[in-house]
Amino acid sequence: MSNVTLQDVQRGFEAWAAKPHNAKWVRRLDGTPIANDVVVNIFEAMKGRLSSSPAASDVLAERQRQIEVEGWTAEFDDGYRDNELARAAACYAVGVTAYWPWDLDWWKPSERRRDLVKAAALLIAEIERLDRAAAGASWEGPADV
Repeated sequence: MSNVTLQDVQRGFEAWAAKPHNAKWVRRLDGTPIANDVVVNIFEAMKGRLSSSPAASDVLAERQRQIEVEGWTAEFDDGYRDNELARAAACYAVGVTAYWPWDLDWWKPSERRRDLVKAAALLIAEIERLDRAAAGASWEGPADV
């Protein structure tokens, strides 16, 4: 299992920042443009918060595990249309299967904190899916990208 640490993020950012960037815009992983100075501001704002939050680090590591180990990639998640990811997150958050969207063989509760980490990672997946859908459907980005 590969865990992404704050140090990994910082090294990646520093490598990115060391390269010359002539454009005002760069592309996010989902392809949408974002201003260079916004990238710097986001990283600086997150740096202190992530380094002091084991919970945030655990949620991001769980999302990475879901992608790398379980194979639940963005392309796979984009196939959902009935709030499946959010419903699964809700089930893990409250510890019931009432809204579980899949076969119960996929329901794998554990201890309370671990279930909340899974729930938060699933919510991140759902938010990212919604962002990709919105970007693809209605936003063309700035003309100079």
